[in-house]
Amino acid sequence: MTITRRSLMIGAAASIPLVSTIRYAGAQAAEFNYKYANNLPLTHPMNLRAQEAVEKIREETGGRVAI
Repeated sequence: MTITRRSLMIGAAASIPLVSTIRYAGAQAAEFNYKYANNLPLTHPMNLRAQEAVEKIREETGGRVAI
């Protein structure tokens, strides 16, 4: 099968909605990304409360902040 200018243009035109969909999906990511770390075990009360805080922050910001 040879690639003609017409088939190339049809393929390019068909890929435009796909590209816009991919860009839109990226817009759903968190606006702010933070990392939290310490040297305590995961079962330590400080880490348990930190995990609760992370869930509450994600909930109250509507997913705009990810920790």
